[in-house]
Amino acid sequence: MNSRRFHITVRSALAGFLLMGGLQALILSLREPLSSGAIAVANWFIGKIRPDAFKLRGTAIDWTFFEAEMIIGLILVMLAIGFGASALRSSKSGVRSQ
Repeated sequence: MNSRRFHITVRSALAGFLLMGGLQALILSLREPLSSGAIAVANWFIGKIRPDAFKLRGTAIDWTFFEAEMIIGLILVMLAIGFGASALRSSKSGVRSQ
C-alpha cells in the first residue's frame, strides 16, 4: 500500500518564510501611496459636500523608500518561488518508501 505523508523540508519552510516576508514588504510599500490617495478622495468628497469645511492634511510620500521596499519585496517573492520550485522538484525525484 502506497500512502503519501506530509513532509516539511527545510527548503519548503524557507520558501514559506520568504514568501510571507516578501508579501509583507510589498504591502508595506503600498501603505503610503494608498493612504495618500484615500486622503485625496476624502478631501474631494469633503470639498463637494461642504466647501468651507477643513480638509484633511495630506501625507508626504518618500518615493525612494517606496521603491526600495517594493524591490526587496519582489526579490523575496521571487526567491520564495525559486526555493519552492526546487523543493518540489527534489521531493518528486526522491526515493519513496513502500
